[in-house]
Amino acid sequence: MDIKHRDIYSGSFVLLFAVILFTASFRIQELMTEVKIGADFLPKITAVILAILGVTLIFQGKKDLKMKKNLDTQKTQNVLDDKKENKDYATIITLFLLIGYVALMEILGFIITTTVYLFLQFFVLTSRTQRKPLKLAIIAILISVLVFYLFTVVFKIMIPSGILG
Repeated sequence: MDIKHRDIYSGSFVLLFAVILFTASFRIQELMTEVKIGADFLPKITAVILAILGVTLIFQGKKDLKMKKNLDTQKTQNVLDDKKENKDYATIITLFLLIGYVALMEILGFIITTTVYLFLQFFVLTSRTQRKPLKLAIIAILISVLVFYLFTVVFKIMIPSGILG
């Protein structure tokens, strides 16, 4: 695979997978239950989120490719080197963060585990020059609480409460 186009190819693959997942979710049969949300709801939501991420990855790849073509100064080269360095270790750290997230979910609960995971994930994926820990922490807390509220109150799905509950 051409390294220059890696993000574009990856984004295209994710987008294709999202379309297949969304299409396949229409084949899920509805059960006669009192719950208003069907079994196809979560796969459809997942497919939409994957599609958004795939399109984002494609645009980011095109932007990086364009930036690489316009290499005029050493400063631009340093920015690209910084981004490449971030991508190299970010994948490995993300894998360890996901393993830790799953392992600690039952013990610490959804809100604490998700907040810590999101903060660390944001920190890893953000470039060094744009890292603002307070802003990342606030976003992580808001997303965790919002998702917890959405699943427990709106969807009425039990989520591990851990040491808080």
